[in-house]
Amino acid sequence: MQNVRQSSIIHVVRTQVHLWPKAQMLPGEDKPLRPPGAFRKKTDLSVNDGHVFLLEYCEERPLLLSNAGMGARLCTYYQKTSPADQTAASLRNNSDGLGTVLAIDPADKSPFLGDIHSGSHQSCIETNMYRSPVFPHKVAPTDYLLVRSAKGMLSLRHIDKLYAVGQQVSYGARKYLLKEQMGEIIWTQRSDFRVPSEEELRRLLTPESVCCYESMQAGLYRLKRLGIMKLTQPVGLASAMNQLPDEAIELAAASHIERELQIASWNLTSNFVACTNQNRENIERLEITGVGDPSGRGLGFSYVRVAPKAPASNSAVKKKSAAAKGTTVTGTDADLRRLSMDAAREVPSTLLKCSSIT
Repeated sequence: MQNVRQSSIIHVVRTQVHLWPKAQMLPGEDKPLRPPGAFRKKTDLSVNDGHVFLLEYCEERPLLLSNAGMGARLCTYYQKTSPADQTAASLRNNSDGLGTVLAIDPADKSPFLGDIHSGSHQSCIETNMYRSPVFPHKVAPTDYLLVRSAKGMLSLRHIDKLYAVGQQVSYGARKYLLKEQMGEIIWTQRSDFRVPSEEELRRLLTPESVCCYESMQAGLYRLKRLGIMKLTQPVGLASAMNQLPDEAIELAAASHIERELQIASWNLTSNFVACTNQNRENIERLEITGVGDPSGRGLGFSYVRVAPKAPASNSAVKKKSAAAKGTTVTGTDADLRRLSMDAAREVPSTLLKCSSIT
């Protein structure tokens, strides 16, 4: 359903209504719908029946997202108060909504960016790509889930659990490769090349690799929508901005382009992995707070790398203050939103020329 306003009334007319009293059971079977035996064919992935956990991401644009059919594990980490603490065992016996309970010794480090207080526990979802903390929310008794199949069949069912998903902690950086700007690279097939079998291809191309590629494509599409066609890395933009004329609107546009490139998903993941691959000893190399915070209000971590401080000239200071002031131009109310499409496209090309000179 599209273009449906909030709090509006929708009339659903169906000729046949089938009631399934036990949504957790497969129709005609007595065993509960639980993996791995539950997912034998593609239609088993439907949420018409079985247990359903709804996950809502707090990030507007999560760095990585799983595709349909890919698994995720719900687990809870408990921080022991002492090596003899057996609280984790009691949590396992009453693990409704906690998933797999894992104990952390007092000397071990937290699997999250933040610490878990002694005697406390934190739930999360884990995949082969990322780990994110989750926080349970109470499902309102008036809420339900309406499922529509590809053929138009509607199913109405209750929601088992509802979780809010926190900021992702990536395991690996997404690679982003560009062709040469002066021409395409042409590859020729070797004479002894052998086409790999399907099993070999499945080992080479994992589902996680496909998710990384699709997420990279989404980030590239976002940049192109903003008019950033060629730039993908913020390297050299600071020196290029110093060569721009002292006009507030151009400096503000250039600063906006630099911020968008800094928060590109491939830059954030590579920064995080590069700064935390040695037991998070280099976490101070990240800004922690700033433009990379996905919450926008200081509730998350910024994965933007800290820029090295260099002595700035008076002209550079003036340009930086002009870009930070926003977007107004002296004597007018003009701002970046009033730029024409042609004028907006000229700013990245100007930056490219300046960066090539430097």
